[in-house]
Amino acid sequence: MRLSEWQSVKGNLKAAEDLRDKNQTFQMILEMVTDESPLNLPLQPQGPTADDRSYRLGLIEGYHRCLKTFEASWTKPRALPEPIRARFQPPEV
Repeated sequence: MRLSEWQSVKGNLKAAEDLRDKNQTFQMILEMVTDESPLNLPLQPQGPTADDRSYRLGLIEGYHRCLKTFEASWTKPRALPEPIRARFQPPEV
C-alpha cells in the first residue's frame, strides 16, 4: 500500500494519530526506532573510506525517509499548489 492510498481511506489518519497519542507502548517503540538511526552509530575507528561514508549516508537517508513516511501515516497530506498558468501577451507589431 502506498502512503497516498493510506491517507485517502477515511479514518486511517485518525486511527494512526490515536495510536501515536494514546498508546504508551507504541510511543516507546517509536522513540526506540528513532534512537536506533544509523546516524547515531559511530564510524569505524581506523578512518572510514569514501565508500564507507557513502554507504553510511545511504543508510541514514533511507532510514529517515522510512521514518518520515511512517510519521506521515497520521499527518494530513498537504495540498499541492495550483500550477502557474502562463499568460503571454501577443507580440506587439
